[in-house]
Amino acid sequence: MVSLHLGFPPIDESSYIERAVVVESLPQFLADKHQPASLNAFICNRQEAQLLKELVSHGSCPHILLKGPSGSGKRELAMALLREIYGDACYYLSHDLRHFPIQDQRLKKVSVPITSSPHHMELDVNSEPNDKYALMGLIKEISNIYAIAPEVSNINFKSDFKAHYQMGSRYSDICKLVLCCEDDADIIEAVKNRFKTVRVDAPQAHQVVEVLMQIAKNEKFDLSMNFATKIATKSKQNLRKAIMALEACKAHKSFRLETFTLTFLENCLHRLNRVL
Repeated sequence: MVSLHLGFPPIDESSYIERAVVVESLPQFLADKHQPASLNAFICNRQEAQLLKELVSHGSCPHILLKGPSGSGKRELAMALLREIYGDACYYLSHDLRHFPIQDQRLKKVSVPITSSPHHMELDVNSEPNDKYALMGLIKEISNIYAIAPEVSNINFKSDFKAHYQMGSRYSDICKLVLCCEDDADIIEAVKNRFKTVRVDAPQAHQVVEVLMQIAKNEKFDLSMNFATKIATKSKQNLRKAIMALEACKAHKSFRLETFTLTFLENCLHRLNRVL
């Protein structure tokens, strides 16, 4: 094999991402297409959804901390909460790569992907260790019609919670924070005391089955109760994983899902474990 070096400068991936243009919309995953449209539409997490609805019914909403295992529905609850407050506009999403200067380092910036609507911004702080600079940069940009929903799952975040504490205190009238995490053990008490904590447990198997059967009905394909139960059990009550496994089975075998072997289902879930 011969390797040719043509002397081109290194490729700046971020600049290509910024100039990218979407020329074709991709079909939605079933897990996104069929997420509850309102807090009243939840099959799983009904109590938590009603609690959130009660919190905003009084005309003001506190900072909220949603904690629970992966796939339990935290983001779906957060989006339904935003829709309860702002309506359908919060689902008109755009995706951008934003750059924020790092304090005391004039020439260095942190680049983070931001998902936003006219009424909220989402920041996944798992992807960038210097997320606090992005978070503070966003706070300076938003007005009192915005909410911000950072995802803080699966990381040791003690060192950066000072920024969240300051924002929770200083900017509570400007924006509201919705934090999503699997475990709040690393969140300092000073921060937790300023948030309304809502525990989001993994759904029960029968609830997952109910969701799968409802999706099959809406998508107009046959799904046996027995096979839906297999998916719910093997996905270990991870709702998103269960729905994606259902979609994989449907794509590979048309509507005759009852003919699938357990081995195929386990292979689907094994692959999902690697990407979720």
